[in-house]
Amino acid sequence: MKRFRGFGPLLALALGAALAGCATAPTTKDYSAFRAESPRSILVVPALNNTLNVPAPDFFLSTISRPFAERGYYVFPAHMVKRTMEDGGLGDPGLIHSTDASRLHRLFGCDSVLYVTIQEWESKYVVLATQTTVSFDYSLKSCKTGDVLWGTPREWSIVLRRTAAVILWEI
Repeated sequence: MKRFRGFGPLLALALGAALAGCATAPTTKDYSAFRAESPRSILVVPALNNTLNVPAPDFFLSTISRPFAERGYYVFPAHMVKRTMEDGGLGDPGLIHSTDASRLHRLFGCDSVLYVTIQEWESKYVVLATQTTVSFDYSLKSCKTGDVLWGTPREWSIVLRRTAAVILWEI
């Protein structure tokens, strides 16, 4: 037994090295085009809806601009943008997404345009909670060059809980 006593720390070190070798480094995103362009204003256009949930783009449009505004970017008012585009003949999100970003720059004077495509909008209802899962693709394009500054698919899951008092109030 005495000859195995020195193997404890060595075994722990080997096990620790083996487990550390299994860890993967997080993937880094390339923001070089975004930093080089350095946009100051972002135009959020109406979202393209690939789901069966009809009001999904309106819910999404009212919330997507907040994170950009909190980071100091000027974000054009979403409903004003939607109304201006409807008056200019671009009422359909499919038309807006196929429009060149330089045309939107001429209309609004923006530095970049955020295009969002909603891929999934699913709600699961439980007695006292609702879980909504939203999958979407987004890309930020430069109005000067038309190049994609950054973009990626994302998925959010939101759980809304309702208390008994709220349920009784609604009855």
